[in-house]
Amino acid sequence: MSDEKEAKSEKKEVPDPEKTVFGGRKPLTVSNDVSAEFFELCSGLEVGELVTVPMFQLSDVMSAIELLEPKMDVGVNSHSIKTLQSAIQQGLYEEDMPMQLAIMDATIAMLVAWLEGSSLGTTLWTNVMLTNVHSMDHPMFYSFSAGMNLLVRNIYSLINNVGNLEELPEDFNPQSHFMGTKYTPRDEIINLMRNQMECIRSAGEFWNNKTGSLRVLQISSAVASRLDFIAILLEIMAVLVPPEIEDPNYAHKIHLGNTVIDEKDYEAFVEGGQVGKTVEKAAKNKDKTEAAETVQQVKTKVEKNNKKGNGKKGNKKKDKKKGKQAGGEKVDKNVEEVIDSIHQDKLQQKKEQEKPKSSPKSLEKKIQPGGKKNDQNKEEGEEKPKESPCCSGLYCDEANDVDEEEIDDEDYEYEEIIQFTPDFAKAGMLAQKFIKCCEHIEHTYHLGRRGPDDLDLDYTWLMPFDAKACVRLIPACFPRNVKIPTRKEAVRWWRNCAQRILDISHCTPNSVKDVYSMFYFAQMFTFNSCVFTKSLLQVCMFPVDNHLLGKSMTIGEPIEVALKTGFIPQVLVKDSPVYNDQIACNLYDTFMNNMMKCIITSYSSFGCNLTRQRDRLEMAIEELAQLQFHAGKLETRTDEVMLASNMIDEKQQNVSFHSVATFVFHNLLAIIHYYFELGFYMDLYVPYEFPYMFWFLGDVDARWMLTTLERSQEIQINYWKGCSLSTSVNPRHQKEKQQKEEQLKKRLAGLQCSIMNQFAMTMISKGIIKMSVVLVRKGMVKIPEGGEEAERLRFERRFECLQNLGPPLTVTYEQYKLTSGIDALYEEDISLLISSACDHFASAKAQLEKMDIAIEQNRDTMFVDTVWSVKRLLNNFSNLHRIAKANLVATNLLKLGLKDRKMEWGFYEDYPIYPYLKISN
Repeated sequence: MSDEKEAKSEKKEVPDPEKTVFGGRKPLTVSNDVSAEFFELCSGLEVGELVTVPMFQLSDVMSAIELLEPKMDVGVNSHSIKTLQSAIQQGLYEEDMPMQLAIMDATIAMLVAWLEGSSLGTTLWTNVMLTNVHSMDHPMFYSFSAGMNLLVRNIYSLINNVGNLEELPEDFNPQSHFMGTKYTPRDEIINLMRNQMECIRSAGEFWNNKTGSLRVLQISSAVASRLDFIAILLEIMAVLVPPEIEDPNYAHKIHLGNTVIDEKDYEAFVEGGQVGKTVEKAAKNKDKTEAAETVQQVKTKVEKNNKKGNGKKGNKKKDKKKGKQAGGEKVDKNVEEVIDSIHQDKLQQKKEQEKPKSSPKSLEKKIQPGGKKNDQNKEEGEEKPKESPCCSGLYCDEANDVDEEEIDDEDYEYEEIIQFTPDFAKAGMLAQKFIKCCEHIEHTYHLGRRGPDDLDLDYTWLMPFDAKACVRLIPACFPRNVKIPTRKEAVRWWRNCAQRILDISHCTPNSVKDVYSMFYFAQMFTFNSCVFTKSLLQVCMFPVDNHLLGKSMTIGEPIEVALKTGFIPQVLVKDSPVYNDQIACNLYDTFMNNMMKCIITSYSSFGCNLTRQRDRLEMAIEELAQLQFHAGKLETRTDEVMLASNMIDEKQQNVSFHSVATFVFHNLLAIIHYYFELGFYMDLYVPYEFPYMFWFLGDVDARWMLTTLERSQEIQINYWKGCSLSTSVNPRHQKEKQQKEEQLKKRLAGLQCSIMNQFAMTMISKGIIKMSVVLVRKGMVKIPEGGEEAERLRFERRFECLQNLGPPLTVTYEQYKLTSGIDALYEEDISLLISSACDHFASAKAQLEKMDIAIEQNRDTMFVDTVWSVKRLLNNFSNLHRIAKANLVATNLLKLGLKDRKMEWGFYEDYPIYPYLKISN
């Protein structure tokens, strides 16, 4: 009763809309037309103001805006959604090959739109063929749609498993279209498309011979190339992506203990698992009669299921029936093996009671990969496997310890579990075929039907496309602008994608020689890559946990190679007493474990878009800063051991003094530089911020990077001078000595080029700072109001990620003002500033030209890592040389006294890091 009274009281307080007057105006009813009054009120509005009345809130305004807006209201024009049947009635299945070609090219273009960031519901699923594959009976369209569906699902699964969800956030939520939908296995789809390609080509040749029309042959070849396009992509994913990711429901193995089975046979094994307890009981009681009856029950049940399944559709293929019968035979064999293994367990237990077992040598403790020392690898099969359930539900860990003399090899056959390894050689061949296929599509896309006014638009002029076809799958979020490429743009996009896949297949195996090669390749690869190829690179590099390329090598080995060749810490030198010190070895292992985690964090960031890369790099910067603590502990212990063994009198006499700490600092500087480099790629910095941004990049980052490179050079030279092999005159050692000297020369030549490169970057940064001051003083770059305090806040915000690193990388605004002399630059004569900047650019240009000569002289012998590192160094040189030369020309022109000219900073599109000065009228 109290609730009813409260409801009545609330109802009395609500004003009657028919009697209420707002603002002196009559109330508005549903039948009133308020357009004139509304536009009259809008005429007096300013930017940012809204028309409103009491009890009409902002949320109501947004709802009113969304209604009947095609991009906001998914219900607009949804009363007549196209279906597959309506598309067929419009002529989808007619033998119109130009139209078929246009439909296939439009679907490929929609695939590009999806990979570029739009949702499936607004791109691919607008093609009703893709969401109704099982209802299609057109041979060519069925094979094309089935292949495209499988390709989309595999790419979707790849990106989800790699973890690049930030790239396409709302689209990579669970898709109801994928859930509970079974697709034809990949191999069957590829064979189906290959057969259809042969039929289409044969038909084209037939009609060409009959009619003499070359166009028929061209169009049939073009249609076949679209099927070949999907087939090659599926084959590439099959050789580069682990089956558990690439094909989650078909064509991969299931691991059950020591048994590996096909997924299609899993149901038969489940049947065997249901009687596992009965078999175990019968085996323990040695009652094989009961076990045999159980086996017969399983076989009978499988046969009944076969008959039941065949009764529904009498035209099923015989091979499916044979597959199920084979599954029953596997169950029979499996049950018998379990019985025998349990019987052998009892014999082994009795034997163990009489004679204790000795531990084999293969179970001795060894240091994990990435540690200081690695003993010989354990032989396969010697280590006792972990307890794991076998296919019948029993545990068979003890059965594996039975002496080999008591076991008949024919009775105990275990299928070896093979770890997936990407096949880069085959992927390279497929990528080359894919490139040729894309080139053929680029030359033949014009043979397809043209759109109205020769515009492709959203392809709704084609029979199977409807923008609202899958309106239920459009993400429930604020809609983004869907950019659908034209057929010409899409095929060029795929041509570039094919080249990136070729780069992955050729360069990825060679990029794991050291950690620098890994990062240089991934860094340059990610700038012009898409979410598909970024994910492909990640899964190729780490298909199984932290093992590189699916091999036994972990991420620790490239790190150790870079550390040992560049900085030679005593803990890795066999002749050093630190090498055998247990405390130092433990500290080194701790350091390596943390370093591996940091490197994996950094490398995984290359799979994300640029924004997410910066976010993850901030975490990597903090992790590297914490690694300095572990490196410091190792350096302290190294000094203690070296002093205690009288190898040195002072710790500074150690040829590799603070080598590990320098290695960490070197990598930290590289990550920080890349962090700010991403900011320029994302256009985050404005010209009035250039003075302190390039002060940090030139005076702090580049100079300290120069110091670490020179320190590496010094360590390597001093170590070789102190090495006994360098002074050996023994003829037997001359060959090894010569090899070591050649390797040292290569490394030193590469370091010298990097040193010149860093010096040039320092000079360019100084010139940019001075020219930025000139532009500000000439009024061509406006500084926002707020004075020095506002500039301090902007400075602290830009370098906020470095605040926890400590000196010398934690920079303050006062430090910037003091070391850069920025205040004095604002007082100096402008002509002197221009002349000084010109000198800086000239010095950078001269250094880069020396570097070019060194590269040409040592092109064949200088580099010890990968071809991609050479490519990156040459690209970096050419870009910096182009920028230094352009700025040198501009400053020389200004020195001549040019007046009344407009000056502004510009960036090259392929290298938007260092700006060049543009002078115009």
